[in-house]
Amino acid sequence: MTLITPSNIIYESRVVLKSHATANNIDGAWWPHSSQLESEIRDLIETVSERINPVVCVVFHENDWVHSLSRIQVDNHLIWLDGYRYWPSGVVKLRGINDKQGLTIMVIPPDTSAPAAATILAAASSVRDNSTVGELTELASVRQVAPK
Repeated sequence: MTLITPSNIIYESRVVLKSHATANNIDGAWWPHSSQLESEIRDLIETVSERINPVVCVVFHENDWVHSLSRIQVDNHLIWLDGYRYWPSGVVKLRGINDKQGLTIMVIPPDTSAPAAATILAAASSVRDNSTVGELTELASVRQVAPK
């Protein structure tokens, strides 16, 4: 696992994508403001619109989010919100029409500190970084522990 110091990361940047697909199947990371899926997902969809347009399906772990809708409309496109109990926690998958791969995005918990989130965002956006979601999540735990 590579630890990248977030010296030049702007904390307001809440979604990052790798410039191209890598072997570890994580295409980027997202740090939503809350766990309210219907209100947060629109920003993510807008950010990935150059890679997937239109997004037609979002797959997520059903216990990661507060949600009540099974579909939403964004820019005249219907998007299915598919929550599954056995989907990996901390990950969303965005799919487009006839899209075999989609984008796999790590979700940084909303209550993560800004420095920890910046570290994860920096690592997740680097094509040189091959960290797993678990390793990136561990980065947040390490960064949240205050030095003694």
